Amino acid sequence: MERFFVEKIRVNSKYDIFGFHPTQAELISAGLVLSGAAIWISLSRRKGQKPPATSSPNGVTTG
Repeated sequence: MERFFVEKIRVNSKYDIFGFHPTQAELISAGLVLSGAAIWISLSRRKGQKPPATSSPNGVTTG
């Protein structure tokens, strides 16, 4: 019930971006979704790479 009433008195700033009128909360949400997708793609690409070469205790490089 509280959330319902808070939304009625809340002042949402609206912006005009390419004919769309998103609120500040919608812009923040979209930014978080895009940055999360970018991080996910970056980590998934890194996961497919070969691990760096390691050296064994006797000095021989493997990998």
